[in-house]
Amino acid sequence: MTVVERSVDRTEQRARLSAVLKRLELDAAVVTSYQAVSYFAGTNIITQTALPERLEFCIVFPDESAALLLCNIETSMAKSQTDLDDVSEYVEFADVPVVSLANLLKERGLAQGRVGIE
Repeated sequence: MTVVERSVDRTEQRARLSAVLKRLELDAAVVTSYQAVSYFAGTNIITQTALPERLEFCIVFPDESAALLLCNIETSMAKSQTDLDDVSEYVEFADVPVVSLANLLKERGLAQGRVGIE
């Protein structure tokens, strides 16, 4: 297993997705696959492949900002890998990950927004 000390800056990758969001008039994009979260957030959360029910989300916005929503077990490792400062967590087995995602989107004013989901 490869351990990542600190992620490379993923600003350019997120900027390209943000441009697509603007063109499609979307308010956010939610990615959740291991590959997409790694690409946009710079993380290496290998349990995404081993435990697919332990969902991790990267949310990218048209203004080129982004947020991570992670299982609390993965938070400290992911924070050490990503260049994102906006990191939230849900509690495994106590919270439903997609409900936590819905709540995060509501908190961002996107309850009625147009959101692209991977």
